[in-house]
Amino acid sequence: MAGDRAGPGPVTVPVLPVDDLRAAIEAGDFSAADHLIAAHNHELVAALATADLGTGARPAWNDLLRNQREMLAELRTARDHCARELARFGNNQRGARAYLQQGAA
Repeated sequence: MAGDRAGPGPVTVPVLPVDDLRAAIEAGDFSAADHLIAAHNHELVAALATADLGTGARPAWNDLLRNQREMLAELRTARDHCARELARFGNNQRGARAYLQQGAA
């Protein structure tokens, strides 16, 4: 019948939007990065549902996995940097308040 498939056909390995993710991270737009990751995850789940990983496409899937791990490491580094900056800002703010209170006393 029309539209029936004899079996799973070749599945395109989703492309991780590395450049867009890096741009969002550099801009501090973590909401945009989150949306990009969610969209990629949706594509990935759909592709894996029909993928035959025993075929010659395995190297492409391995490349994607490597790219994802590298991007996760970059995201962790950016997150950790932001956490350090926020802590430093909090310390500076407490110091300024203490200084102002000393002057008011």
